[in-house]
Amino acid sequence: MSSDLIRIHILDGRCRPNRWQDVLVREECQRARRFLKDSDRDCFIARRVGLRQILAGELSLAARDVNIEYGASGKPMLSSTHGSSIQFSASSSQGLIAIAVSSGPRVGIDIEYVRQLADVMAVTEVAFWEEAGRLASMREPQRTHAFYECWVALEARGKFEGVGITQPLLRRNRPVRLFRIGHKYVGAICAEDKVTLTSNTVPIWS
Repeated sequence: MSSDLIRIHILDGRCRPNRWQDVLVREECQRARRFLKDSDRDCFIARRVGLRQILAGELSLAARDVNIEYGASGKPMLSSTHGSSIQFSASSSQGLIAIAVSSGPRVGIDIEYVRQLADVMAVTEVAFWEEAGRLASMREPQRTHAFYECWVALEARGKFEGVGITQPLLRRNRPVRLFRIGHKYVGAICAEDKVTLTSNTVPIWS
């Protein structure tokens, strides 16, 4: 993979992969079994299996041999034992999974299923006060879509920085790229400057 390339992988999280116990490590299997809803469990398993298979392809390893560790804020990352500069970020929503992988540049990705909210403006005024005027001038369904664009952008920035979205260290003005998956999903990716985003399934747009 080129040093300035970020690839986005879109996976179906509605079906549990076969022989998933042979791919996930013990801690991941234990986490999977703690989910109460089958749909949430299946999506978690598909997300972790997919992530491991993608990273294994980059490292020329078996998927189970990929070592994933966690930073102080809980952000997953490739273990330094691999001696690789690969960075990744993953997100899932309503059975759809997005995984971004780069060979060095930091990356954060988030996707959300767009659903109608009871009071978009009430949430906007708390979470995105700087966008409240713009969203208030819109009509539905444009307002709801704009809200979700703000939300995924904030989440992507948080994953890029490795901090929670309420943390004061989060740079809320860091540039992001927005994308859509079909008519019901919106996503955002935050990355280092001067990188190229590619995907066989997702149209990238600014």
